[in-house]
Amino acid sequence: MFMVAQVRKPAIKWGLFVGLAFFVANGFAQKAYLKGYIVDVKGDTTRGWVKDSPTQSRRLQTCHFRDENSGRYADYSPTQLKAYGYDNGRSLVSISYLIDTLVAPKMIFMEQVVSGELSLLRWKDAFFLFKSAQLYPLFIRNKEVSGKDRNYIKTTLVFQDVIHNLIKPECPDLLYRKQQIIENELIYVVKAYNKCIQSPYKVHLLPAGESKNTVHFYVQAGFQQMNLKLPTYGQTIDPTGAYFNKTGIAITDNRAYRLFIPAVGVEWRLSRISDRISLMADVSMFQINNTLNFRFDNYNYQKDFIDGQISHAYTLLRISPAIKYYLNNNAWRFYCKVGAMFYWVSNESSNLTEAQTRSVNFLGDKKTTMSSQNEFINTYKKPFGLAAALGTDIPGLKRLGGFAELKAENISIDFISKSVGSYWNSGFSAISFNLGVRF
Repeated sequence: MFMVAQVRKPAIKWGLFVGLAFFVANGFAQKAYLKGYIVDVKGDTTRGWVKDSPTQSRRLQTCHFRDENSGRYADYSPTQLKAYGYDNGRSLVSISYLIDTLVAPKMIFMEQVVSGELSLLRWKDAFFLFKSAQLYPLFIRNKEVSGKDRNYIKTTLVFQDVIHNLIKPECPDLLYRKQQIIENELIYVVKAYNKCIQSPYKVHLLPAGESKNTVHFYVQAGFQQMNLKLPTYGQTIDPTGAYFNKTGIAITDNRAYRLFIPAVGVEWRLSRISDRISLMADVSMFQINNTLNFRFDNYNYQKDFIDGQISHAYTLLRISPAIKYYLNNNAWRFYCKVGAMFYWVSNESSNLTEAQTRSVNFLGDKKTTMSSQNEFINTYKKPFGLAAALGTDIPGLKRLGGFAELKAENISIDFISKSVGSYWNSGFSAISFNLGVRF
């Protein structure tokens, strides 16, 4: 006895579905413009709408701008502008920075966290102080040092020396005592310094109460390992043929399926509540076709043992709502997710084929006879389960919001056979790994 499992993928349907989702998502992204301004290299300011991009996103390196008066769209690089910003307070300035020691410095947009005589800037995950037209990176240096008995890592808190050298001459009482680079603590020190020297400053954060809930679309796909049993034709089958078969719904052995399931979804980030919480839902569809070979004993009709084959197929439509919570605010943002799984079962059919073989002459020639019966199985609507996932955002994956996710789920589906009125419950668990992009 053996079992063959395969997955049929409605390629055309999914191609159209995913294509439509990509088109809608891209169209939505194009409309995400906020009131703002640009400052050109001459110092002239032009007001209009600036495309919104997440903090620390690579997309901030290009300013997508629509002029308030002419309505003309234009894209600007850091070499073409001094700065650009949004009316909600966010601001970026063009700064010359040596990204790679093997190449010359280049102009990049850095986000202003605090602006003043001493400014605090951010680029990706790195922070910088800016004073008197000079840029000072804040970093920690790790160096391997050879000792007598072993090598060890020496850690130097370079950022503390940089901060103290810039603020101590005027404000010797201001000290940064933290052992890590913490944004809130840096903001406090820079604000305190500007207050100390009585210089005006501005904190470029979204004003309280003005955080904006945002909607994002995403597409994901991956591999899933699924354990489940399938109902078959209306007799309980003993695959070995050692016992008589009984009336009822047959079930296949518990087997694993490796599926490649694409899914499309929508995510609603509840920034007004917290920048770490999102509500989301995705949908996917796939088909399972299973075959079971066995020894068949139709005792009620006084027949000998014969070979048989049962195949069962159905389509599953899955909708999975969930709540997501981000564990940190780094570029690699780890998150956990819990939710429910709803399945709709359709296009179900079960087919029983009997094969009887007998010898017809002394040479051992054989003749095979086949008979086939079909049955449709109705589903009792109780497909529900729970799912949990751990994942992380992957910054800069093809200029999109990439993410990776490991998910586990478990669910049960109840079946009823029309022909014999039998009841059968299918419970299965699955674990999957998915990669996706968010728009």
